[in-house]
Amino acid sequence: MDDLPQLSPDDEAFIEEVLRSGRYASRSEVLDEGLGRVREREAQIAAVRAAVQRGLDDVKAGRFVDIEEGFAEIYAMLDAMKAARRA
Repeated sequence: MDDLPQLSPDDEAFIEEVLRSGRYASRSEVLDEGLGRVREREAQIAAVRAAVQRGLDDVKAGRFVDIEEGFAEIYAMLDAMKAARRA
């Protein structure tokens, strides 16, 4: 494996631009920032997938309400919150 990643000319130019701006001190800092953002995004995707799976598991286990009942509960909670603020 090469020590340096092969980047497109546009990516290389962008790295040079941010280095000249002084926002980053080195090429490694720029790449570390990018990798950190990819890691964050992957963690978010994993969290969404896990939440979806929990929802699917709940449906399979019968732990759900129909949509009308669900919205009725939500509207009742909102009405109660509005009433509490007025009091």
